Amino acid sequence: MKARLGVDVGVIGAEASEVHGDDGGEITTGTLAAMFEFGLGGQVRRSWLVDWSAENESKAYDLMRALTGKILKGEITEQVALARIGVWAVGSIQERIAAGIDPENAPSTVAAKGSSTPLIDWGQFRSSITSMVR
Repeated sequence: MKARLGVDVGVIGAEASEVHGDDGGEITTGTLAAMFEFGLGGQVRRSWLVDWSAENESKAYDLMRALTGKILKGEITEQVALARIGVWAVGSIQERIAAGIDPENAPSTVAAKGSSTPLIDWGQFRSSITSMVR
């Protein structure tokens, strides 16, 4: 039986286990990602993945369809197609975060971090979003 291929997108692998920030805290970037996504631990829910997926379903379908055509023509392999999907997804998610995810930061948060854009302090979380073909 042939192994099924796929692509994982998110805060995965080594990035997920890195300690987030430079303030001596103990929270990992993976834990922080879950807190943002689901609104855990008193964190306001700011879905960076599930809501992105819903918003981009038709774009992802169109990309997969185009890449499947290239696979069938022998122009690329399945692994290359999945890697391209992963790179597109990562870039699109990072752009969505940079544009700002609702709800807006509280005034106290803006004052503390000097920015009104949610999910961005040092850029570590956003840059930790990766993809991996499996």
